[in-house]
Amino acid sequence: MALFARILIALCAAYCPLTAQDAADDRTPIDDPTFTRVADYYAYDPDLPLHAKVLDTQIYDPQHPYAVDKVHFRSSHNEVVPGLFAYPRNDSACAAVVLLHGNNGSQGIDHHWVRSWLDILGQAGYCALAIDAYGYGERFDPEQNKDMGLYEWRERTIQQATDTRRAIDYLYTRTQVDTTRIAVMGESMGGFIGIRAAGLDPRLAGLVLVVTAAGEFPTTGPFGRFANSLNFAPRVSAPVLMVNATEDEYATKAAVEELYAVLSQPKELIWHQSGHLILMPAQQRIILPWLAKHLSP
Repeated sequence: MALFARILIALCAAYCPLTAQDAADDRTPIDDPTFTRVADYYAYDPDLPLHAKVLDTQIYDPQHPYAVDKVHFRSSHNEVVPGLFAYPRNDSACAAVVLLHGNNGSQGIDHHWVRSWLDILGQAGYCALAIDAYGYGERFDPEQNKDMGLYEWRERTIQQATDTRRAIDYLYTRTQVDTTRIAVMGESMGGFIGIRAAGLDPRLAGLVLVVTAAGEFPTTGPFGRFANSLNFAPRVSAPVLMVNATEDEYATKAAVEELYAVLSQPKELIWHQSGHLILMPAQQRIILPWLAKHLSP
């Protein structure tokens, strides 16, 4: 997350054509006509063939209640999205959660947060789909982040949100998923991606944001209007849970409360006493009851 925060700050300093005072004041979500124009940049063809493949299936032992498929599916710009899909080993359709990892470079879906939540959700009887964000995991390229300009970052931001929506498209093809009960859960950078996708896609039944806050950019700036979570939050139609840390140096209390204020009801904000890393047992105690409440049949 530290690298991601520094990149955002550097981009804002380099490209936002506003004074420091203007930037501090410009925190109002954009209006509907402006958002419609922004949303056009995020538009994609939902009928685009997924060309989905199951590359491997893992069943850890005969008594294990769920299996995990290693999958690939196609997103916009012919991007191949790698993922792990966990599902109960029975014939009933269940609620599903799309997992979006934080800024972790080449780890992607191999990160501890993702693997832990795949197991927690699988054991609890949910389906779960974790994907490598564009530029991470199997899609990581150490040269890719060098010398990126404003519009390259904008395209990266749009691709990550589109990949998330294509993940929802993929869930619609899996017979194990009850498509009326799909949620997105993102940690840190994954929360930024998740709220953009949720602000654009009405199919979600829930959104969980872990250590996520308002964006740093002015909401009307050349990058911020496409990326700042403040612009997408008012358009989220699903219930939202925010889980944040009292000592977080990245998602600060002020930025968290700023984002929470512009979300529509129903919404809930829970504070945990820690830094940017909230340990998994604490996350589990907070998030599982919320998912059970909002994703129940």
